[in-house]
Amino acid sequence: FEAHYCPDEVAPSDDVATLPTDLVALYRRAHYCVPFQGSETILRIDVRSEMLLKIHRLRGVSCSAYLTAWNPGGRALPLAENIARHHRLLSALRSAGFAWQENEGRSPESNWRETSVLVLGMNEAQARGIGSDFEQNAIVWSGADVTPRLLLLR
Repeated sequence: FEAHYCPDEVAPSDDVATLPTDLVALYRRAHYCVPFQGSETILRIDVRSEMLLKIHRLRGVSCSAYLTAWNPGGRALPLAENIARHHRLLSALRSAGFAWQENEGRSPESNWRETSVLVLGMNEAQARGIGSDFEQNAIVWSGADVTPRLLLLR
């Protein structure tokens, strides 16, 4: 595990969405689930997470990104294609020297679920880059304040 300390951390930006407001609202309400030490915590957009603070401290990082490669641009893909995309994401993270933890993003209102990863030590610019590379509409990123932020990429 190579520690990344987020030296290029920047303040959360005021993204201007070109995405439909109902889709952005769905992303904001989603449950970004993270298993940790035998239990599961749910990261919520714009809500400070003490559990995420514990994870950051344990891993010696000051930031993290919650990413997925599934369903690019919000288009539902077949399971096999999403799994292949997820493996490409893991390969890219491995090549870049990042540590990650597999997770699941869920909708509290429907049966929507996506395999995701919490990437430790990934700064905002890196997270935006990976999200764009995998054609995502948005990503979730947390800095030293351990408050997950929804970052719109489109």
